[in-house]
Amino acid sequence: MSKATEQNDKLKRAIIISAVLHVILFAALIWSSFDENIEASAGGGGGSSIDAVMVDSGAVVEQYKRMQSQESSAKRSDEQRKMKEQQAAEELREKQAAEQETPEAT
Repeated sequence: MSKATEQNDKLKRAIIISAVLHVILFAALIWSSFDENIEASAGGGGGSSIDAVMVDSGAVVEQYKRMQSQESSAKRSDEQRKMKEQQAAEELREKQAAEQETPEAT
């Protein structure tokens, strides 16, 4: 029985030593956290900040549609201008042809 009580005493001593060491460890961690000087910084020490703009996807879509509309209206007006130029050129040719025929008939 003396062997069993001796082992129990060793076990109790080991548990007590472990508990005391844990308490000391936690006390050291808590104490070191009080000494820590934490400064609020913008992503690091001495770095430059980035100017960023948040983009609204709805506004981008509206702008894209507006640009597409402007491009299509510009194409339409360009086509209309070309058609008018062709009509004017055709009328001029017809007028010149009519003038050439008129002096010959006289």
